[in-house]
Amino acid sequence: SNSAPDRRLTSAATTNATILLDVENIRGKSGFALSHGQLLDKCTVWAERRNLRGQVTLVVDHGSEAGGYWLRERGLGVVFAGPSQKADDVIARDVTYVQSTLGRSVVVVTADRE
Repeated sequence: SNSAPDRRLTSAATTNATILLDVENIRGKSGFALSHGQLLDKCTVWAERRNLRGQVTLVVDHGSEAGGYWLRERGLGVVFAGPSQKADDVIARDVTYVQSTLGRSVVVVTADRE
């Protein structure tokens, strides 16, 4: 398809945009049929096929502590929001950081309307 989100994702490879994926929202779209591991595998392949290796970060609700990890072999980042935040909070914070501090555009992939 040629929807606006598809165009933004396609152009992300050439503009070096940062792509933030809201993991639980994406899993929710599948009725939570995808495990975290399955989603990680699918995102790895997806990023590779779209030439987005190194630009994609998966943001996960909650977690025992807030933290971020670079999965070098997958070319993906994973961020856990921590016990007192949701992925939405982290994404809102990181969009501002990436745009203002890093000077890069951001594409957010979520099912949220928030």
